[in-house]
Amino acid sequence: TTAIDAYASHWLGQAAIDIRRKLGESLASIQRFDVPIEQATTASLLAFKDFTVGVEFRRKGQYAQSVPSYKRAIELDSEFALAYEQIGTTYRDLRNLALGNQYLTRAYELRGRVSERERITISATFFRHITGEIDKRVDTTLLLTLTYPQDLYGHHLHGNSLMIAGDYEQAAQAYRAALRLDADYSLSRANLSLALIGLNRFDDAQKVIEEGQARQLDSAGFRNRLYLIAFLKGDAEGMGHQAEWFTGRPDEYQIREVQARSFAFAGKRRQASTLFAQAVALAEARGLHA
Repeated sequence: TTAIDAYASHWLGQAAIDIRRKLGESLASIQRFDVPIEQATTASLLAFKDFTVGVEFRRKGQYAQSVPSYKRAIELDSEFALAYEQIGTTYRDLRNLALGNQYLTRAYELRGRVSERERITISATFFRHITGEIDKRVDTTLLLTLTYPQDLYGHHLHGNSLMIAGDYEQAAQAYRAALRLDADYSLSRANLSLALIGLNRFDDAQKVIEEGQARQLDSAGFRNRLYLIAFLKGDAEGMGHQAEWFTGRPDEYQIREVQARSFAFAGKRRQASTLFAQAVALAEARGLHA
């Protein structure tokens, strides 16, 4: 076992070096790449506390609730790069793409001030949303998982990369790796369900969400997946149940958009148009503009 572990460790280390060279990193930087994962990225303890509160909300899939904490973190430390990356991603998840991109660009501008681990994370997000370099994004997030195998967010990001590339099977494996590190990580659970939907494994996708709900977890992401599964199964009652869950919630606009797309797919253009209009009005009422 020791020999196997040593071989695996050597292979993973060499793979990481090869990817980093491919991404243009200098040999000197590669040789210095043993920066501890827990290295601080802000000089402000208060900013870091607000940041961790935001991370916890986001971990549970509560995007809107995470925004105020990230904003306070940035107000306390205007050069807190990872806080910019997180709030930028969150705004994009909330469908405010323009504002999200502004924060992501600022995070990328500050990437020279953070640890190597965070620089990789920020770069991966930048490649996905700003430059659209998907191959580079996949290489970057793979590097993250090889270098920091205990970092669940790295596995989650890599799963996202593979989803974008259309490799649902490998994406599912990446999300499962994240869930092995934290079974309560709602983002990876919701995305694992989506990957399984992409593989036409609807029952497995539903089971993943139900397992999360059994752990007292719930989120708009969970409900969106359940709505999609019901739609694909032709279960009108199930679709209605999930849509009702959103009524009056801050993210109600999300399900109205999903409903609109499902009606459009079914050729019901009038209903789709009405729901799209509702989604836009609800989003605008929340200050969220695409």
